[in-house]
Amino acid sequence: VGGATFEGNQSYYNGGAIYNCADYDSIGGIITIGDNAVFSSNTASRDGGAIYNTGSSAKIYISNAEFTDNSATAGTSSRAKGGAIYNSGTVNLIANDGKTITFTGVAPADLPTGVTAYKVDSIYNTATLNINGTSLADATNGTVKLQMIEDAATPTGTTNIYGGTVLAQGTVKQRAVNLYNGKLDLRALLTGNVNISDGQFVSNADGDINGTATITGGTNEFGGDVTTAVISNGTNTFNSTNTTTTATISGGTSTFNGSVGTATISGGETE
Repeated sequence: VGGATFEGNQSYYNGGAIYNCADYDSIGGIITIGDNAVFSSNTASRDGGAIYNTGSSAKIYISNAEFTDNSATAGTSSRAKGGAIYNSGTVNLIANDGKTITFTGVAPADLPTGVTAYKVDSIYNTATLNINGTSLADATNGTVKLQMIEDAATPTGTTNIYGGTVLAQGTVKQRAVNLYNGKLDLRALLTGNVNISDGQFVSNADGDINGTATITGGTNEFGGDVTTAVISNGTNTFNSTNTTTTATISGGTSTFNGSVGTATISGGETE
């Protein structure tokens, strides 16, 4: 599907515009959504306002798309997961050739009658979310602007970033976020572990990491608080707005301009 517009579709169950299921015998369930697709004002009465993707072999490839005002609504908070995308399979967001995938939307000031949960253009991921990889030529220079990433009460999802720029404007909750290359710009709370092996991690004062940041490379700047930092390489700056509760440092170059609760240093250069 290339250059398509999905607008105003509604499901009284899951998946307002697309429902992709590969639960049975692990067969099929692969969808490619080509350049310049638009998902606008699609709704689901349960999960996945625009897209519902489920099953171990369910895969969706999305290249250069725009998600606007898609919503998941429900009468209880146990539903309404993924205003834009619900994923328990594999979703690949691939912004190639310098293009952009955007997630934007605003919830109404007053929820509709009977609705207590309302999510707009968020991604609910309990499995695998790949950004700027893998396949469709493994793009490295595009931008993905995220509204929010959600997960289960006990997180099981993994987000992998392979290149380009990822702007996380809303909260992120995942078991792990892996930055292999490219840039992750965090502007809200991240709950889970962050593994930085290369590229660039940047956070502002609101970009707290409630978990462990394991840093083995890259050039990184932390403006928000970090619960635990484990550093073996890379060039790392912790700004004056940062508080790191526990730091274990065995390599790399680290500059702490904020406060550190407990530091264990066995190597590297630390200021």
